[in-house]
Amino acid sequence: MKKSGFTLIEVMIVVAIIALIVLVAAPLSGHWVTDANRLEAEGQLNQAVGRAKASALRNYMGATEKSAVTAICLSSDNVLTVLEGTPGTPPVSPVCSSNTGTQLWRGKLHANIKVKAATADFSCMCFDNRAMPTDSCSTCSTSTQFSLTAGGESVPVVVH
Repeated sequence: MKKSGFTLIEVMIVVAIIALIVLVAAPLSGHWVTDANRLEAEGQLNQAVGRAKASALRNYMGATEKSAVTAICLSSDNVLTVLEGTPGTPPVSPVCSSNTGTQLWRGKLHANIKVKAATADFSCMCFDNRAMPTDSCSTCSTSTQFSLTAGGESVPVVVH
């Protein structure tokens, strides 16, 4: 009489092989996730800069000279926001610290992503009516050279 099925030894060998494959593949997939998060953050940063520059060139608030027309703000919980100033006499520039201005765009970066502009932690950047970074926002960066850090690895990013 012929019996079909697997012996306990055969099942244990298959389970051991699967466990070995999982142990080898797990660190690789973690690196893929970190890279994907960093690439997503780079895309969101580029999108924020593009929207802020486009709105600054439209200059609905009627700002002149080096006044801030738009601002990119990064909050402590990794939310990127693009703010536009409001028209008036005089026009009111956007301010990240008080969330003053009209919100044009918003994106959430992964919690493990850290953004630096030049060598300092990034919190904001303002653009004038020529879509150029301006220093009229007192605590904001004017550098378009960023570095994104995730999982201990830092990657330089230049936005245009």
